[in-house]
Amino acid sequence: MQVQVFANDGTVTLVHPDSQDPSLTRDSGNVFRVRWAEGRYPAGRNCTVSPIDGAPTGCTTFDNGVSCVCNVAIDTLAVYNDVADLPPTSLLERTLTIGAPAPEAFGQGAYVRCMSAACTAAVSSSASSAGSSGSSGSSGSSADARLVAVYTHASSAGALDQRSIFAILRNGTRLTYLANKVSTVRVGRPMNACMLIASLIAC
Repeated sequence: MQVQVFANDGTVTLVHPDSQDPSLTRDSGNVFRVRWAEGRYPAGRNCTVSPIDGAPTGCTTFDNGVSCVCNVAIDTLAVYNDVADLPPTSLLERTLTIGAPAPEAFGQGAYVRCMSAACTAAVSSSASSAGSSGSSGSSGSSADARLVAVYTHASSAGALDQRSIFAILRNGTRLTYLANKVSTVRVGRPMNACMLIASLIAC
């Protein structure tokens, strides 16, 4: 997989070199915005050289610098590794940006609801906070959300990892499942000295 990055605004389109699908080709028009770390991205005639250290990026410039096409690599890591260190639910919502299916969707026994003292304390604390904020009348805000359960993968022995799922109840009615992971896409040459796209990164 590759991305085509447009010099004027940093928007991108997905490119699959082996695909015949018109929506996955260069200049397909299927463009979307991403958040680049520090606002930097490969652009213009100089997109073949890293703005960080001057090393080759592996990107190719097209149309006299209008856009660049770059290879991508994806890293996926856990956001939280210790239940005892979980932040308030409002911060959980902001930092966990990838949705997840309900744990039961993976089949019986695939996921286990965490019932440890730390998990119980985190859920209890969230419920208390939601109750306090609810009395202030801040309906519809993230303050009306509360953590109701933490699920860990059966093979994780109760530990949080990138497969863990948080169940959050919003406004007392809508149950939402969030994956405990962040996926970072690195654009250009692999790994070191890259620029992050808040889920994309440019090298």
